[in-house]
Amino acid sequence: MIHARLVYRKRHGSSKMNFFSRLSFFNNFAYAIGGLKFSLNDIEHGVLRCNAKSLINPFSKEWFKVDDPRRRYVLERLEPRIHFALNCGAVSCPPISVYEASKLDKQLSLAARNFISQEVELKFLGKKIQVHANSILKWYGRDFGSDNNTMLQYLLPYFPKEVQEQFRGLYEGSDTRLDLSLIHI
Repeated sequence: MIHARLVYRKRHGSSKMNFFSRLSFFNNFAYAIGGLKFSLNDIEHGVLRCNAKSLINPFSKEWFKVDDPRRRYVLERLEPRIHFALNCGAVSCPPISVYEASKLDKQLSLAARNFISQEVELKFLGKKIQVHANSILKWYGRDFGSDNNTMLQYLLPYFPKEVQEQFRGLYEGSDTRLDLSLIHI
């Protein structure tokens, strides 16, 4: 549904969305679920990201307030791989796919491997590693870990085996954390 709305906008001359029109679109386009209204932002940040802070307003504490009845739909555990499956229409978003509940874990792992292989590159520079990645990891980095090192540790299983081995060769046996710099492409 989201994709269809974005395609419609592009075909009818309104594809150039500034920040405020994008914000309005994702806050106002909504679904009725259990008699409650959920905007696209409510679904992403409130439900799927476990009531996470807004990316738009970094000073916010939680997406749904304590007395909001939609809180009962918030997932108990954040699944960072959703960022390799969700598509908001941005150039940096992953391709649209259909997901099945019975195959969700395997499908999210496949989406993560595909995203990593196409959108993330590690450059080994001695004891330094540069991570070249698109904006998804910048926008949602804290969903993968508290810093670049923990984020990379989370992402590592989705890299090809040879990259994993090269990384482990640098990381294991070292008392110091690697110097990682995240470079967005």
